[in-house]
Amino acid sequence: MSKLLVALIASAFAVVSVSALADDKTPAQPVDQAKSKEDTHAAKANAKAMTREEEVAAKKAKRAAEREEAFSRAQRPWTVEEAHRVDRELSTIRKAEPDAAKAARWAAKRKAAAKRQAEIDAKKGSGQ
Repeated sequence: MSKLLVALIASAFAVVSVSALADDKTPAQPVDQAKSKEDTHAAKANAKAMTREEEVAAKKAKRAAEREEAFSRAQRPWTVEEAHRVDRELSTIRKAEPDAAKAARWAAKRKAAAKRQAEIDAKKGSGQ
């Protein structure tokens, strides 16, 4: 009897939570593509008009803003989306490292084989 009661409570909780999540269907806000394109073109024109000193100052300001944002993000708990993003980034880095190591090993093997072949060719050339 107690197992039936636990199953009934668990199923009721599941139905209530699913219905609560299903009610949150707000429509997306429309995007003005023309304004977006104008902003992009204006930003590109501004970037082309910058001097070298202004570019350096802009990069420093951008890095400072990124550091500040990262610090504030570190002070608050992570969301599930951030955890998944970091996991994806780390998994792609982990996959790239073995590929780079494998490529380096193959390059070393090719170099050693070419060196051995050159020695063989030199011996054949001197022996004849």
